[in-house]
Amino acid sequence: MPVVACPKCPAQLKTPDGVSGNVKCPKCGSIFPISAPVPTGNHVTGGAPAPQSPSPPVAPAAGYDAFEVVDETPRRSRDWDDADERPRSRKRDRGDDEYEDRRRRKKTGRHDDDDWPRPQRRPAGFGLARTGALMLGTGAWIYMGTFGLLALLALFGWAGGEQPWPLMGLAGLAGCANWVVSLIGLGFCIAGPERARGAAIAATVLSVVHLGLLFVGLALRGGVPDRFGGGDPMWVTMATAIPSLNGVLSLLLYAPQAFGSGVLVAFLAGGCEVARLILIALTLKGLAQAARSRAAAARAGPAVMAVAGVCGGVTAVTLFVTILVAEWGLMRAGLHLAAAVSLLSQLAYALMMMAPALLAKDTASALAARA
Repeated sequence: MPVVACPKCPAQLKTPDGVSGNVKCPKCGSIFPISAPVPTGNHVTGGAPAPQSPSPPVAPAAGYDAFEVVDETPRRSRDWDDADERPRSRKRDRGDDEYEDRRRRKKTGRHDDDDWPRPQRRPAGFGLARTGALMLGTGAWIYMGTFGLLALLALFGWAGGEQPWPLMGLAGLAGCANWVVSLIGLGFCIAGPERARGAAIAATVLSVVHLGLLFVGLALRGGVPDRFGGGDPMWVTMATAIPSLNGVLSLLLYAPQAFGSGVLVAFLAGGCEVARLILIALTLKGLAQAARSRAAAARAGPAVMAVAGVCGGVTAVTLFVTILVAEWGLMRAGLHLAAAVSLLSQLAYALMMMAPALLAKDTASALAARA
């Protein structure tokens, strides 16, 4: 009983004697032809061959794979199929790689033109965020100039001279310019990366509330900043409301009857302004983190500490000087001390704004590199 090996797999098929035709391998399903072997009988020397009786068909022995005889014409086998089943005796050549490359392009829909390098798209939002950071930095520098003008006014007051009204108007215009530039910059930051969007929205809301409180305070005081000379110094109020935080505790301790609605509105406006500065620093930190700049993000902590520390320190110094003057009866020296404290506080506020300005500069550089 002859044994036939499958040409596609290592299966061995045992076939009965005298069977020919097409065989289907039960292992891999391939179809291949077999032919009956030529019978080899014993020949008698010098005579006719002895007749042989046909042997009965024998069933396949146990331990061998079964087979199936079919009548259809065998299909032409391929060198490889979708599963990359190449003949084991054939090595991988360049044609196989080209075939697989064609299959991959057909599957993904990419052609030869797609192999050329494509220009990289800029990350969305980083360009707008860079513009917002630059505008926030510009607003910080304008704010620093505003405090410098207020320090100059305090210096005139300490020297005993008359404070020039045009200088007050210039300080008020600088404060309004800072508010407008910072608000536009926050709008660009909102359109930037999502990581800084929450802080930018909160800072924008506080900016609007701060402006509303300033106008309410002006209405309660009965003045409008409509001129540069004469009248009450309303332009100083438009410059900044942070100095309103300094005398609130002193007023509550020694003159609580004077604490009215105007003082409350000024206090709330100053608190909104300080909170807005802190949220701007947090916005810049979020933009720096989105740009993956650890150096720029590390500046946000010192900026927040500078704003909170300077505002709290000036309030504490003002309260200390007020207690010193009131308890020790230094009324004559109290005016000079108040002018000196006002001058030092404005200088401290001006130096305080350097931290947000530098933070905005580093953040804009990081966003430019990222975009």
